[in-house]
Amino acid sequence: MEKEISKIPQTEDDIIPTLKLSYDHLPSSLKQCFVYYSLFPKDYVLNVEILAQHWMAQGFIKIPDPNDCLEDVGYQYFKELLWRSFFEEVEIDEKGTVTKCKMHDLMHELAESITRPEFDRRNGNTEPFNSKTRHVLLYGYHSYLVQEMLPSLIQAKKMRTIPRPDVPGQRLLLTRIVDESTCDAVALNLTLLRMLDLHEYSIMKVPKSIGKLKHLRYLDLSYNGFKVLPDCVTRLHNLLTLTLNKCVFLQVLPKNINKLIKLRNLEIGECYNLKYMPRGIGELSSLCKLSKFTLNKDMSFSSKHQGGAALDELGGLNNLRGTLKIEHLRIDAIFVRPKDANLKEKQHLRSLDLSSIEDVKLEEIIEAVPEGYEMQLEGLQPHPNLKDLCIRKYQGVRFPSWFDSLTNLVALDLWNCYNCQHLPSLHQLPRLKKLGLKNLYALEYVLNDEYLSYSSSSSSTLIVFPSLEVLCLDNLPNLKGWWGRSDSSSATASSTHDDHRLPVFPNCLSRLTIYNCPSLTCMPLFAYVNHRVESRNTSWKSFQQTILSVSGGGARPINVQPSSSSTSSSTSSYYSPLCKLTSLVIHWIHDLQFLPDELKSLTSLKDLNIGYCQKFKSLYPGIQYLTITSIFMD
Repeated sequence: MEKEISKIPQTEDDIIPTLKLSYDHLPSSLKQCFVYYSLFPKDYVLNVEILAQHWMAQGFIKIPDPNDCLEDVGYQYFKELLWRSFFEEVEIDEKGTVTKCKMHDLMHELAESITRPEFDRRNGNTEPFNSKTRHVLLYGYHSYLVQEMLPSLIQAKKMRTIPRPDVPGQRLLLTRIVDESTCDAVALNLTLLRMLDLHEYSIMKVPKSIGKLKHLRYLDLSYNGFKVLPDCVTRLHNLLTLTLNKCVFLQVLPKNINKLIKLRNLEIGECYNLKYMPRGIGELSSLCKLSKFTLNKDMSFSSKHQGGAALDELGGLNNLRGTLKIEHLRIDAIFVRPKDANLKEKQHLRSLDLSSIEDVKLEEIIEAVPEGYEMQLEGLQPHPNLKDLCIRKYQGVRFPSWFDSLTNLVALDLWNCYNCQHLPSLHQLPRLKKLGLKNLYALEYVLNDEYLSYSSSSSSTLIVFPSLEVLCLDNLPNLKGWWGRSDSSSATASSTHDDHRLPVFPNCLSRLTIYNCPSLTCMPLFAYVNHRVESRNTSWKSFQQTILSVSGGGARPINVQPSSSSTSSSTSSYYSPLCKLTSLVIHWIHDLQFLPDELKSLTSLKDLNIGYCQKFKSLYPGIQYLTITSIFMD
């Protein structure tokens, strides 16, 4: 963008008309989307997904095919404007999707010149509103200024948009200034509103007058203090987006939520006290985003129809996309058919979080479902397109067979699965970039005998998880090694010095964290870690394997063979263990006495943190080879 504008004659009188030519060649739908951004201040960074929801609320997005998705078309609109330099990207996620954007100052000036007087942005200004104003952004108002401005605002009868910006320095000014009477004044007078953002206004009670805004398509009530969302909201039959994120006191959603027949986005993230989803939510066939589905954890085993929706309400919501969290899963007669959730048909879901409850008596579980937790999770098979999966508080011994089908999985977290003894075949996940194992108390080994047999029969060094970038092992007190095997003679720390066929982690691994794994003595070599290794309350042997992996302390060639699921070819390369490592943290390593001579290979190390190692005596001889810039010892 900067390069293109630099080619334009550098006087403002010349630049804006020149840019106007580019605007004139835009399709009418893109023109509306572009000028809408003028409502926000210069350099304002906006979430692209939220921007598209604003466009939807204004009716800017047109779909030629009824099978097209509004959200997808909205993102294509944005990409087209980005390609034409009307927007600038600010943040891109790991999947290559632009998540945040802003507008160049000159483009912003162009948009403002086009939109006056329909668009108005007020920073503490109490001047009367123009009768032609349709969209207004308010910020910088103390409570007394709101009362001065309100009579003029409610006279702008054709107002359609009142968003709330997150402008630095303005949050405190806007806190506790919107009471019920102010909401009533807005709702009863500005009846043509399509978009209303009241997030973080400390609203303790949502006024019933909100239900009179029949044209409303976007309502944001996030970060407020109310406990109940009243039934009047269900009269908003044109509502497309309802955002309630971080309403931490919210307990109940409207029981007639099925009346919101056009609702596409229901965001209830971090509503920690929400008791359950209302029955009938499964009738919202247009729903594309449902951040959380909460089952009633207080429901008795004998009362199948008491209080709240069951899993079968998810069955027909196959347009869901993005992230879905299902919480308070339990084993009883209500949830014996988890297949009713029909997760396997939700091909647009990218992230899934499954969380069970822990406070169920064992005898109740056995009486209700003898097959136990494994049957439950087996029935919750997701679509193979899934990218991120998190399973929490699962109490089964082993994981379901469908893990092998998740070949597109990028991130996997298994947390608080206390009874788990057998992990799924993780080596069948070729695209896995992030793996987190936490509080798996019964786990002894990560991979199975089949994988180790393949490794032993190969003439090359096998790469474990060829795409892995982040690995975290946290509180696995019984973890002994990476693989289970009856004859472990070649898989012990004492033999690793000369064993050239031990599996290795790939060179894309940037961060390795091992917390509270005191029994861990054998794992794949992590010689290629290129950023940070953090080891706490773990045997030094697991680290020693890697730094002793070079005969005689010098570099040696290895033939690295990708795993069978990888498409990469074999390569030969020279390396010194951990030569790219920049940060090393060693805490509570009780069998470490001194830094070994082999640390000479850590040529890139800059930060060294050693603490609470009871038997540690000396930094020598290893310290003499290091050129670190920061060292901490306790």
